[in-house]
Amino acid sequence: MLFNKNMQLEASPKGIFALIIAVFSAVGYVIYLKILSGRYSPFFIIAVQNIIGLIYFLPIFLVF
Repeated sequence: MLFNKNMQLEASPKGIFALIIAVFSAVGYVIYLKILSGRYSPFFIIAVQNIIGLIYFLPIFLVF
């Protein structure tokens, strides 16, 4: 809940700011993906996303 019984804001301002940044990031991602889908096939876009995810998460799997 963002508000308590007295209608006062309980959420952290840092958390609200992080939420706003996340929403704008998602909107930017959707807009950019719409542009990319006009140039590349869906299979290629998903393959590139999976390869990038593999590169980012591979060190975590190797360490743990």
